[in-house]
Amino acid sequence: MSKSRLVCKLSYGNIFLNLLGWFILIIVTFGIALPFFSFWMIKYVLNHTEVIEGQIDPV
Repeated sequence: MSKSRLVCKLSYGNIFLNLLGWFILIIVTFGIALPFFSFWMIKYVLNHTEVIEGQIDPV
């Protein structure tokens, strides 16, 4: 049985710009966008996560 690991391939700049846009939207809509932001953030992180199968390198 081979071991696998999760690798998240997000950049800080991309996350920062998206979060800035969402926070502005939350402020403009007086918090109505907040539930949508939470679901978007979970989906965004999962879409940029990959499963790597095989040998795990020691860190």
